[in-house]
Amino acid sequence: GVDTSICGQAASKPAMVERLVEAGITSISANIDAVSDVQHKAKRVEQRLLLESVRAGER
Repeated sequence: GVDTSICGQAASKPAMVERLVEAGITSISANIDAVSDVQHKAKRVEQRLLLESVRAGER
């Protein structure tokens, strides 16, 4: 449980957010014009990872 953060241009690109969340990044700093897109993408990726984890536990 180590909190890990990233900021910069890459963190503002929704295409990169998926990789960052999958890698365990717990905090992302984004440009103001990208915040909504980044939040949405991070939420979707976290939901997918949680669902995959639950499904793997059912096997």
